[in-house]
Parts: sequence; structure tokens; C-alpha cells
Amino acid sequence: MKIIAKSLCLSFIATLLLQFPIKAQTTKVEVVDNDIENFKKLQIRPHFDFFIPAGEYSSPLPTNFNIDAQYWMGSIWDARAGIKLGSMNGFTAGGTLHLKDRVTDRAHKFVLSRTTSNSGRTETVNYIKKNMKARVISGPCADVFIGNIKGGGFHTQLAFGLDFQRMSKASIKPEGWQNPIQASSNGWYSLKLQAVVQSLTAESAVINYKMVIGGREMGFGGQADVSGSLRPWKKATLHAGLSMGAIKVTGVTGSVKPILSIRFGMAFCQ
Repeated sequence: MKIIAKSLCLSFIATLLLQFPIKAQTTKVEVVDNDIENFKKLQIRPHFDFFIPAGEYSSPLPTNFNIDAQYWMGSIWDARAGIKLGSMNGFTAGGTLHLKDRVTDRAHKFVLSRTTSNSGRTETVNYIKKNMKARVISGPCADVFIGNIKGGGFHTQLAFGLDFQRMSKASIKPEGWQNPIQASSNGWYSLKLQAVVQSLTAESAVINYKMVIGGREMGFGGQADVSGSLRPWKKATLHAGLSMGAIKVTGVTGSVKPILSIRFGMAFCQ
């Protein structure tokens, strides 16, 4: 019985270990590319935006076509501007002040192989981690939108907080390999943690059996915004983003509204 129990324990531990990536044994590698100076200073990003707006609106599936631009002015700041067309029409503007903007060593992950069990559930990842150069940016940021929502009238939003950006480009060639492999974290990425203030048209509601017609209301809350472009050192690459959060709407309804925006499209870099 003890032998059976030990065998079952060992099998269980082995099964658990298979659920996690496995780091490769010591492997000699050649650094092929770690040039982060060739990132383009300007990105123009046409993309679609599926979102949930706060307040009154009439569109069954709120969708925008957006064109955003972002420009990095050296190591001092970067500026953003754009237009929204669709369920929400208006203009956006913003920027980030670079309190920290430096090139530093960061761990880069290079996946060598993946194996999957017959059931398709267990995946083993064989990888290498190597410290290589990356550009790290952080500082205060602000973004503003001014425009209209279909069925909801005039709408403004101010978001302000902290922006954390990373730019990395790294590739290596393990000993015996013919072709180099790219780091998993290659590209430009931004994480913004922001407080949000909105002025919006209130939704109509029934309060104490009486119809209350929506007027103007304020909303206060917060959001996390993640966005990135895969290879911004090329002329064209993929771009995607996600905003999530919530706001508390003042007024007679006093409701809590979600903030959700899913974005995907292209980035043209110059």
C-alpha cells in the first residue's frame, strides 16, 4: 500500500509539473538583434473599437472606427491625438510626461518548443530567459475625449494617472539552429492606470413610480488601459488594446457603469 501511495503521489506531482513551462538547460546562444534605437517615432493607428458607453445611448452594438496617432518626442514626452467615427463621434487628445525614460536590462523569454498531450490540455514549453536591452518609460499621463454618443448627446471624458511603457526588440540564435527566434515580449506596450471623470447624458429611469427624464450627470471612477503594437520598427504592424474599469454616476439613478473597450487594427510607423 505504501508503494502504491508513493507511486500515486509521484504521478500527481509529475502531472502538476507538466502544467508549467520548463526552462531549457544551459544552451549557448548568439545575440542576433538587440537594437531598440530603430523604433519609429510616429505611429498612426486605424482600428475598430467595440465598447460599452456610460449613460444614455441608442446603438445596439456600439462600434467606432478610430484613427489615432502617437508621437514620441525624444526622452521628454509623447503626445496622442485621434478621431472617432461611428456610435461615438468626436476627438481625443493626450500625452505622457517621461519622468523615467532609459535603456536597461530586462529578462526576455525565448520559446524553443512546445509540446501538447494527446488530450490537448497539457502543454510543456521549453524556453530560454536572457537579460537584454529594453527601453522603459514611465510618468504621469492624461487623455481627454470631447464629442457625441449616438442617442446620448454631448459627452466628455477626462482620464489621468500613470503610464508605464516598454519597447523591446531582441532575437537570438541557439547553438545548432539555422534561424533566429524572437523574444516573446518584442514590441511596444503601454499600461495606463487612470482616474476617470465623465460628463454625460443621464439615462431615463422610473423612480418611485415616476418617469425621470435624463439630464446631465457626472461620473467618477477608474480604469486600466493596456495597448500595444507588435513590431513598431517596421512600416506596418498589428495593434490592439483593452480598457476596463467602472464609474459611479451621480444623480437620481446613482448607478455604477462598466468601462469596457476592445480595440484592434493596424499601426503604420514612420
